[in-house]
Amino acid sequence: RAATRHYASAMADLSAVESDAAEEARLRQDLADAHQLTAIYGMDDLVWNHISHRWRDGFLITPGKMMYEEVGPDDIVFSGDSENPTANIIHEALYAKRPDVNSIMHIHTRNVLAVSCLEEGLKCYAQDTVPFYGRVNYYDWDGVSDDYNEQEALGNSMTGLTAEGYTAHTLMMRNHGATITGRSVGEAWVRSYYLDKTAKLQMDLLKSGAKINMPSAEVMQQTADAFDSGDFAAGLHEWAALKRLAAAAGLRSCEQRRTWRWAAVHRRTRTHARGDLNLG
Repeated sequence: RAATRHYASAMADLSAVESDAAEEARLRQDLADAHQLTAIYGMDDLVWNHISHRWRDGFLITPGKMMYEEVGPDDIVFSGDSENPTANIIHEALYAKRPDVNSIMHIHTRNVLAVSCLEEGLKCYAQDTVPFYGRVNYYDWDGVSDDYNEQEALGNSMTGLTAEGYTAHTLMMRNHGATITGRSVGEAWVRSYYLDKTAKLQMDLLKSGAKINMPSAEVMQQTADAFDSGDFAAGLHEWAALKRLAAAAGLRSCEQRRTWRWAAVHRRTRTHARGDLNLG
C-alpha cells in the first residue's frame, strides 16, 4: 500500500510538472505571436518596447535587442533577464501594484506618442474608442524609465479609480507612450491595437478642424461597460484568428528565407559553372 501511495504521489507530481511545462509553452507562444502581430500591424519600434505575462513568481517578457519579427517562443525571457532595462522596471512596478493584471504591453506608436503630448489626454469619440472611456490613468514623464526608484510612483499611477470611477486598464505616459494591461496576452494586445486606432482618430479629427459631434456621456458609459466583459471583451473573438495570422506570417517568412537561400545557391552554382567565381 505504501508503494502504491508513493507511485500515485510520484505520478501526480509528474502530471503537475507536465501541466506546468505545457502552460509555459502556451504563454511563450502567445507572447511570440503578440510580437509578430505587433510587427505586422506596424506597432513595433525597432528592438524597443515590451510585452509580458505573469509566470510563477515573476513574468515572461520581451528579450530586447531583437526585432519583433525575430522573436520566437524560445526567445522570451524570465523577468529580470530582458536586455531592455525599462522593461523590467515598468512591468515589475505594475504587476506589484495590480494583482488583477496578468499581461502588459508597452507601445510607442506614432499616434499614441502624439496623443501622449496633448494636454487634454486621450479622447473617445466613436464606438471603437469607447473601451477606453473612463479606463485611462496618466503618468507624467520622468525621463527614461531605467531607475528602480521610479517604480513606486509608476505602480501607484495604476492604483485607485479613474475620475469616472473605474479601474484603469491603460496608462497614458505623458510625452512617452502608453502601457496597456489585460487578463491575458490576447486582451492586452487587442486593447493596444484599439488604443492606437483611438489615438489616430483623435489626431485625424484635430487635423480636420471640423466641429466634432460628441456622443452623450450616458451612451459612452453604457457601451464602455459592455466592452469590459462578456461578448465584447477584448481578444475574446479576435485572438484565435490573430494567432492564425501570426502563424501564417511565420510560415511565409520561413518560405521566403528558404527561397532566398535556394536563389543564392543557384546564383553561386551558375557563377561557378561559368568560371566567373573569384576565389581570391
